[in-house]
This record gives sequence, structure tokens and C-alpha cells, in this order.
Amino acid sequence: MNAIERGTLGFRKFSFSLGQLGGFPSVNRARVLWVGVRHGESELIQLSQTIDKALAPLGFKPEDKQFKPHITLARLKAPKSIADAISSVPTDSFFGRFVNVDGITIYQSRLKRSGAEYESLRYIPLQG
Repeated sequence: MNAIERGTLGFRKFSFSLGQLGGFPSVNRARVLWVGVRHGESELIQLSQTIDKALAPLGFKPEDKQFKPHITLARLKAPKSIADAISSVPTDSFFGRFVNVDGITIYQSRLKRSGAEYESLRYIPLQG
């Protein structure tokens, strides 16, 4: 059993709903297009903190900035405004839709000139 499995033992399945579109660091100079979380944010934050705590003894330091639950939709090579693109997306196409969280997948990323490649290494189910 690895550190994340031990740390999340007893963590129950949950769901969250999708919210507004946004950009990091801002919609006017975005490098990342994301959709936020409307309901279930506290569960995602708690899961993130649980994983951080489980990995700390192994030398993994938590992020300096506060975790903002979101789903990354796209990464942009150069910062640009996405305000017009966001305003043209009908919110009823995703707003309020639920996502079930029944486990954690650990990925390895390899950064290449063509972009990042991701490989799934392990799936850790959450408790029913």
C-alpha cells in the first residue's frame, strides 16, 4: 500500500458540479482555460489536503498557493485574452452538471516539444 492509499483510506466517494469558465492567471492573460467547481469544492479541497499530508513525510512539499478546484480544459502556449471565447460558450452546456469522484488516478507527465504526454500509473478507489 502506498502513501496516498494509506492517506486516503476511509475517504468516501463524492460528487461535484461544474461552475463558470475562467483562466489562469486571469482571463485577460490566460495560460490555462478551466471550468470551476460550483458544489463539492470543500470535498476536493479536503482530498487535496489529505494527499498533501500523506506525501509530506516522503519529501513532497505542498504548493505555495492555495488550491483552487477546477478542471483544466486547455493550456495556451502564450498568454492571451480568452474573455470573448468564454462569453461565447453557452453556460447551460456544462454549468451545474455533476462529476462523480470514485477514485484517484496517479499520472506521470513527460514534457516534450510537441506537448505533455501523460501515462496513468495507478488507480486508487475511494470508499463506497
